Amino acid sequence: MKVLLQEAATLTGKSEATVRRLAKKPNASQHVSKDGEGRLLIGLDFLHKYYPPIAPKIPLQPVAIEPSTTTHQPEEVKQQPADTEALHPAYAIALAAKDETIQELKRQLNKKDEQIASFQELLKRDQDLAAGKLLSQQVQKVPESDKTDKTDTIKKKKRWWQF
Repeated sequence: MKVLLQEAATLTGKSEATVRRLAKKPNASQHVSKDGEGRLLIGLDFLHKYYPPIAPKIPLQPVAIEPSTTTHQPEEVKQQPADTEALHPAYAIALAAKDETIQELKRQLNKKDEQIASFQELLKRDQDLAAGKLLSQQVQKVPESDKTDKTDTIKKKKRWWQF
């Protein structure tokens, strides 16, 4: 979902100029567009990647409490949220987008796990084949004529140091 720059600034607690600078970055071109009136729109997922959303400030309205007849305390005023159900709709949309992203990442993770399992099976099969070849080589006897000692024929190279 995309929002206006002014709304994006409100959601992140940054100034509109800061959000505009983010929108001008070269990697932002696919996340930024213009609406019918020519106003810039920026994608929430891209915006929140750089600037996390701030907690919404719910306006508080003073509520007067009637003084009790038994106490002689001054009238108290309690603060209650004005409208708790009317949180910013962009947060609900951003949350839905995040849920979709999480589901996609879970699918990718499962796919990677399957690939890792198949590679482990291939590795085990290759190790078994290599072990079988090694075992077959050890079982075969090498003729005595091929067992010449080559250490006698190789002369030690002379070095200028003596250790």
